[in-house]
Amino acid sequence: MASQDVIMATGSTTNPNPPERPRIRPGAVTASVYDIVPTIAAPHSTSINAIAATPDLRWVFSGGADGYIRKFDWVETVNGKVMLTVAQRHPFVDSVTKAGVLLSYWENEEPVKSPTTVQPEDDLSLSPVYSLAVHSQALWLLSGLDSGGINLQSVRHDEGKRIGSLKKHTSAVSVLTLSQDEKSVLSGSWDKIVCDWDLNTGQPRQEFHGGGGQISAIEFRPMSSLPVPTVSEEVTKSNGTLFGNNAQPPPALSNGLVEELSRQLEASGSVQFDGGLPETQPSPANSLFNGSNDADSLFEDLDDKNGLVGMPGSSSFPDDEEDEFSRAIVNGLQQADGTGEMNVDVGAPTTMTTTTMAPTEGLPPLAVDPSSFYDRSSDTLEIRDPDPFGGAPAGSENDSDATMTLVADGPSQVLTNGLPHAEETLASTFEPPQGGPVQDIVMNDAPPLHPPPQQVPAGSTSAEPPAASDTTFLAASMNGTLRVWDRRQPNPVATIFPRNVPPWCMNACWSPDGNTIYAGRRNGTVEEYSLHKGLRQPERVFKFPHGSGPVSAIKAMPNGRHLVCASFDILRLYDLKQQPTTAKHSVVPFLIVPGHRGGVISTLYIDPTCQYLLSAAGNRGWEGSSTEVLLGYEIGVTP
Repeated sequence: MASQDVIMATGSTTNPNPPERPRIRPGAVTASVYDIVPTIAAPHSTSINAIAATPDLRWVFSGGADGYIRKFDWVETVNGKVMLTVAQRHPFVDSVTKAGVLLSYWENEEPVKSPTTVQPEDDLSLSPVYSLAVHSQALWLLSGLDSGGINLQSVRHDEGKRIGSLKKHTSAVSVLTLSQDEKSVLSGSWDKIVCDWDLNTGQPRQEFHGGGGQISAIEFRPMSSLPVPTVSEEVTKSNGTLFGNNAQPPPALSNGLVEELSRQLEASGSVQFDGGLPETQPSPANSLFNGSNDADSLFEDLDDKNGLVGMPGSSSFPDDEEDEFSRAIVNGLQQADGTGEMNVDVGAPTTMTTTTMAPTEGLPPLAVDPSSFYDRSSDTLEIRDPDPFGGAPAGSENDSDATMTLVADGPSQVLTNGLPHAEETLASTFEPPQGGPVQDIVMNDAPPLHPPPQQVPAGSTSAEPPAASDTTFLAASMNGTLRVWDRRQPNPVATIFPRNVPPWCMNACWSPDGNTIYAGRRNGTVEEYSLHKGLRQPERVFKFPHGSGPVSAIKAMPNGRHLVCASFDILRLYDLKQQPTTAKHSVVPFLIVPGHRGGVISTLYIDPTCQYLLSAAGNRGWEGSSTEVLLGYEIGVTP
């Protein structure tokens, strides 16, 4: 009978309308600041990987690395039915006096392989709880398993009984997010896949591949009329090098480097050494790879004897002013007369003449068009691999010359340090019209893969709970990549790659209006991506004090001005309207939220009324230590 109740709870016959959500306090939406004070502590003695709660905060569930799911009566907890002992209160601030009222707990069992086999209770295979999702009335609960399965368990009737399992993932299920109508659930796993499950049938309706890393967060977008701009280009980080030889393996980095290079030159027939190969000597003990008395040099000067200075693979680095190859590039790009003349017709392909380098002693002349290393038509670096020893590339019409051509779409520009930065490369793809902003071009360059979300219903007040989109959601990966998906499309609408930050992201969230994305990073920063700006790069970066540690959890407050950020050292309430300055008496843009002191925070939860905040300490199966405690905060509102 319990299984029938659980299944019927998800059916459309008994639940035709979405469940009613509690209303937000009007003062919480217009608050200028929040006063968040911890009052409740529930020690677990295990890493708390996930928490879930009913919308009315009647029951709170926690899942730990020990394989058990705990159920707390939060009403009795808030009323102070059980108080902490003096020993339990010692690690916390003075305001923490109430203890969590634990009602029951049960195992998070791995499903038995054979349904006919009865497994003894002593031989139960427990799985760490990596994710949780609960029904609005606590009729059933979903829990993620280490094996990739999802357990469907009853709560109100025959508590903790496993009704069934959803099986598709091949690794731990790290995220579970219920839809607003509670008829489907999105699951993210360590196998880098997001699945959209139909809870009426227990089968996946859609799979979203290409996550790039273990899924760390999934959140539906709040309702907004602003379309999501299409972004899919991966950032290519260049090192500013103008020459490359990817086809040839690098020579051995040893004292016989010149000897190996000379053998290759002789084998190719380009150079003949009459006196044989130069004899290499080991480096003296009092120098850094230097065969002379000059201790400032890091490499031998044997290349000067054979005329190999400036050749690819040589062991010495000539001065930039004496580098003929560099001067040839400069002449080819900037010279306006002679063989280096460059005529650019805007909008038409342009072919540059070949610049021939002066022959080095003992080597044939090398014909190189320096502009060939940069393909302006695609704004990417393209190296057509010439023979580094003077030979022509395969398929060349001329066996003695390696001629390369530049095709340009517009006027030339001076390249600083060899190549433009990644931001300049992406920005140069779009040419805004006269007086038009760049972001308009970014958004209109290609039509979005999904129609814009529905308009916010007219007549809504600030006290009503914010509606969420049924189709658009954000998924974050541990490799730092953020993707915005449409449940009706197999490919992501937008992909945000990390720039100039460590490739890491343990949590990300939407702003209350659904027009901004916040992502916590490993270097103690939070990046803000605005849909108005095209999502190509962060609009702002919020930096915390040095030594704060990775930002493992973030949550936006309903007023749209404050952001709760959990870094390794402590919780902070960041004011997004405060601009940090370098002045001596500048205002600190965040407030300290007391409670946690050191450790990874796995989850932050704010109830729909914005009266309570919950924080759980745990590493979610990844790296880091934690205090292994569930804290409850009371949120005060300041007009």
